[in-house]
Amino acid sequence: MQTFEQRLQPIIREVTDSRAKSRDELDLLYRKIVSVILLRSGLGSPTEISVVREATAGLQSIFPQTELGTFRTLKKRDKEQQLRDFSKIVTGIRLFNKDCGKGGKGIEDRK
Repeated sequence: MQTFEQRLQPIIREVTDSRAKSRDELDLLYRKIVSVILLRSGLGSPTEISVVREATAGLQSIFPQTELGTFRTLKKRDKEQQLRDFSKIVTGIRLFNKDCGKGGKGIEDRK
């Protein structure tokens, strides 16, 4: 039986192995990073547009898309660590926003 992280490896590999250069390729790479964040958190569907928008806004606040060039130059293990860090931070932002009543699309109440 595969662990949760093992099931995420194909999309993580797509991000860490990306050689994106064009604007369209970089946009796709950023969307894949958002998908990794959402899949890792388990809070909301990466196919629900309002959830994706909220996660994208959270990611943009800590990692603007203009920083993708720097991200691409990192070693693979450093990219993987960055993805883990992004997931934790963006998930925290989304949970905080839900608690404040200003977001949290796709996050169920556990009260």
